Amino acid sequence: GHPHFVGTIDSFVSKYVATPFLTSMGFPPERVDEEYALSWRERRVGKYGNDFWNNHPNTPLKEIKLTQVSRSEPFGEKLTSGNRIPGKATPTYKEFARIYWQSIKSGILTHDEIFVFAQRALEVCPEMGTAIRSRFPFVVIDEAQDCTAMRLDLLHQIFEVGGNESVVQRVGDPNQAIYSTAESTSSGTPKAAAAFP
Repeated sequence: GHPHFVGTIDSFVSKYVATPFLTSMGFPPERVDEEYALSWRERRVGKYGNDFWNNHPNTPLKEIKLTQVSRSEPFGEKLTSGNRIPGKATPTYKEFARIYWQSIKSGILTHDEIFVFAQRALEVCPEMGTAIRSRFPFVVIDEAQDCTAMRLDLLHQIFEVGGNESVVQRVGDPNQAIYSTAESTSSGTPKAAAAFP
């Protein structure tokens, strides 16, 4: 109960960072569900998207990921990594960008996209981190060995950067990690397995 929060990292980031930011943009999240979001988007793929899949049958929609909050370049330089993948100036890229933004405007997102918007929220509104640290001065991250680098980096940015840092305790067993070392290593924080002696 208040003033505490007990839940997943995803639900915390969604509730306290991404949802307020998306709502301020006029896009309050209605459903955060990868399977539903991909299905919704797939039904709206047109000529260019279908041509793309005919030429790249082994590239599922889930590999086309939002990497930045940008209407014109949401996937970076090209749709996905790999050879002969359409770049940002192509009609195919623009079609997928339009579909993804329609989905976001409709409040339909994946969990990974929540983190992209949360990251952007902290960049444009750093006082969010200050407010959250004031609200949550003590943080315990359980099963820390199973945190991905993306999640650890964002938690580090929220709770341990910018002054008035929260007291953060990571708890877990590095011998039970479900991710490889490469997946759990991040540039801004220690390895997940090394975060707790």
